[in-house]
Amino acid sequence: FYPDQLPGVIGYQHFQTDGPTWENDKAGFRLYLDGRNSIDVFGKTNPNISPANVGLNSDGVTENNYQTMQPWGMDILAVGNSLGLGGISFLVQDSVLRLGVTEQDSLGNVDETKCTVLNNGPLFASLRFAFNHWRTIGRDYSVSNTISIWPGMPAFKAEISCNNLQGDETLVIGLVNSKTRTALRELIVDDNWIALYTYDKQSADTMSAIGLALIVPRKSYKGYMQAPATGKVATSFLAKMELKNSGTLQYYALAAWELGVDKITDVASFEKMLQTMGRQLAYQANIEIK
Repeated sequence: FYPDQLPGVIGYQHFQTDGPTWENDKAGFRLYLDGRNSIDVFGKTNPNISPANVGLNSDGVTENNYQTMQPWGMDILAVGNSLGLGGISFLVQDSVLRLGVTEQDSLGNVDETKCTVLNNGPLFASLRFAFNHWRTIGRDYSVSNTISIWPGMPAFKAEISCNNLQGDETLVIGLVNSKTRTALRELIVDDNWIALYTYDKQSADTMSAIGLALIVPRKSYKGYMQAPATGKVATSFLAKMELKNSGTLQYYALAAWELGVDKITDVASFEKMLQTMGRQLAYQANIEIK
């Protein structure tokens, strides 16, 4: 993908589902590979992998046909110009710098975006997004985001790295809030992880409830903020994270739909899910250490 291939220039993007998707038995996700780089959520009504023709019409042409209920589920999140669930940008001083652009822009700020499928198996899938030469405020960054997903939890793992950091940047991870008036909540998951979450009737049509969460490492967490009312990033809570040139940052993004596989119908059930996921992460860490 190149910076002159934006919807504001060439119209509707001819990418199936607007970009790559990844899913498991609980939920599905997609990244808008049209310069926005925000992450959307597919709610699933059954654990089967969604059909291969989602986002295509009967003639095999790309079509937005997934925002109404289908036998497999539907697109449930209103993303707009937010970062969606788990999308990233930088905060420098008081300015949020979008990694990418909005749908209304006519020229991107990333020279080249590449998506590489690393694993595509029935029990584990991963893909890497490389944002090469993100040019902003006179700086030139290259960012890598490796996404992984496996069965059993309505979430994906992201691993971020970046070069050419100047030292005054804060990584921000987005959680869209365009359909809720509830405050962002914090939940200490365990010694290593903290969850930032909302639970509300915040589906795209506000008819059904969704729990949305970011689970981030406590050692790198610097609090959260609301995206400014004006600017390239809108309607998002932003988790502020420390990121260094020599390191990577791992976090998880989770979405549980009340009509979905797990039938999470109240905030208490969602909080219990977050605690359960924390125990899973702790167990996984022990296995990796051994």
